Amino acid sequence: MKLFVLSETLTTGGAEWFSLRLAAALMKKGHSVYFFVLRPDIINERIVQKFPQIKILTLPLWKIKLLVQVDRVTKKLLGKNIFVERANVTFIRKHIKTVKPDALHSHLIEADLVAMKAAMGTESRVVTTVHGDYSMALKQHKREKEITELMQGLSHIAVISDEQQEILLQHFPKEKHKISKIYNGYPLESSLEAKPKSTCFTFGMIARGIPEKGWQSLIKAFQQLSTPNVQLHLYGESDYLLQLKNENQDARIHFFGFTNEPLKAIQTFDVGMFPSQYAGESLPTTLIEYLALQKPVIANNIGEVSNMLQVNHTQQQAGIVIHPKNEAEMIQQLYKAMNKMLVEPQYYEVLKGQCQRAFQKFSMDSCIEAYEACYLGHD
Repeated sequence: MKLFVLSETLTTGGAEWFSLRLAAALMKKGHSVYFFVLRPDIINERIVQKFPQIKILTLPLWKIKLLVQVDRVTKKLLGKNIFVERANVTFIRKHIKTVKPDALHSHLIEADLVAMKAAMGTESRVVTTVHGDYSMALKQHKREKEITELMQGLSHIAVISDEQQEILLQHFPKEKHKISKIYNGYPLESSLEAKPKSTCFTFGMIARGIPEKGWQSLIKAFQQLSTPNVQLHLYGESDYLLQLKNENQDARIHFFGFTNEPLKAIQTFDVGMFPSQYAGESLPTTLIEYLALQKPVIANNIGEVSNMLQVNHTQQQAGIVIHPKNEAEMIQQLYKAMNKMLVEPQYYEVLKGQCQRAFQKFSMDSCIEAYEACYLGHD
């Protein structure tokens, strides 16, 4: 098949990482994939470098920068952006006329709007993967007109969590026939070296450097641990994390900054941490990576987290899911869960043994098979 993949940006978010991984996997299977980025001014080249086989197609950088400035004016005057979207619609429509793709697969609302408008009047189907932005907007009663337009115009909507599906069906029951749940696939191909032998037990987290991911709660909980030979590895990049690093007085806590080799970083962990309170959380890629490398997880019960850790529809889980009601409870429950991992080695080993089975639901082969059906209209 000939496929267009659209992403608004290429930053460190799970949606962007997944769009690239999926495009690479589709290419490996023999499909022709054209990858469009709507905002070339918001591309993290360190991520792009991980996918040298993918050619990134964009409008000229100077043009986008100019149109972004114009849109800032129209946003104030008319309440919406216009020119970046229109330019990308025209750009992609020209490629559609030349290539005649079987389907466009877009990620996040801005890309969905461009894909739908660019494909209008053609035979190309438009498929989206919902990454949390739709449900977050609907909860806050934002962008309802645009989302309604998308729900009616898109050929298929793939959700990645039960919560997303429930919210969309609640608002758009007539579109039930085009909504399905498809977990993001994760290709685990390259073999990694075993965790280096160490006398230290390592808790670790990789996430975006925003406060809502729970960095401060995790640090405070970790500092309560009195067990010797324990450390905390933190991977993320932002001014906020630099501030936390500068304030840190605990020599056991290490801030490593950005990594475009998440699996190599996670391989040094004993336990993966995820105390996120981010309202748009859905299917965090970090948890998939923890499970892939058989690292038991301690995570807040948010988005699809509980189902992600579940083993084959049983009551068994590959980690500990906490249910705090406030910040104080978050810190206390994180501490208790970490301490349990440390002082009960047999319990830790049981959880570790569950990880591989929990990871099976994120097979990239199954993910591609499901999307191929969507691209062909076999919903």
